[in-house]
Formats: sequence, structure tokens, C-alpha cells
Amino acid sequence: MSREIDEYAWPLSQLGEAIAEMGRSTGLALMAAALPGNPPPRCATDPSALADWLEQSAAGLGLEAQAVETSYARVETLLRLSPPALLRLPTTGAATQPAGGLFLALLGSRGERLRLLGPDGKMHWSSIEEVQKRLC
Repeated sequence: MSREIDEYAWPLSQLGEAIAEMGRSTGLALMAAALPGNPPPRCATDPSALADWLEQSAAGLGLEAQAVETSYARVETLLRLSPPALLRLPTTGAATQPAGGLFLALLGSRGERLRLLGPDGKMHWSSIEEVQKRLC
């Protein structure tokens, strides 16, 4: 597992900010004022509440949120071809893991590299292989 990947990840408590920044960075959404804020604490333990919150947040920005599942064998293809996406990282069991886990804000790919938006507001590049390892 790469500590570097986790440094680029957003905690659940800041996911609203991640969505707004992704919208601005990609030019897909300009109405950040419509965002309902960060997810309520119940989203940390209730997957359906998180799914509902994500759909409402995306819709408020004029975007669409759609849950996607894939096999381990197809993760690399998903990463290469994915439009801007939030990727939920598996929990590590570390005591420092934030409630609700961590998410990568994937903006796109170029060759063997992925462009990630970090909580610091900066673009970070990571290899597809490193992200794939962390996801799987």
C-alpha cells in the first residue's frame, strides 16, 4: 500500500469540498453554492445514506453520480477510461483512518498516469499501478 496515495485522498468529512473542487477543476460544474455541504456523520456507517447524499450533491451541481462496481481484473481499465470519479479506498484498519474512510478524486488519465485532486487543492500524478494496488 502506498502512503503517498493516502496523502492525496479525501476523508468522508470533506467529500462535499472534493465534489465542488472536482466540478470546478473539470469545468463541469460552476454552481458550487448549490452543494449541500459535507456529508452528515451517518454516512460513515450507512452506505445507502452516503449513496443518497452523493446523488443529491452531484445533482445540485448539475452532475450525475453513479455507483460502479468492477472485478479486480477490470480495475486497470476502469481507471484508464473513467470520467472524473470518486474512488473509495479500502480501509486499512489503521487507528488513524478517518471515520467513513478515504476517497480519491480522480480527474482523468494520461498514459500510465492518473491525475488526482488532493485536499490541498493541487493536482497530483500517480501511476495507474500504484492506485490499482491501493484499491485492490
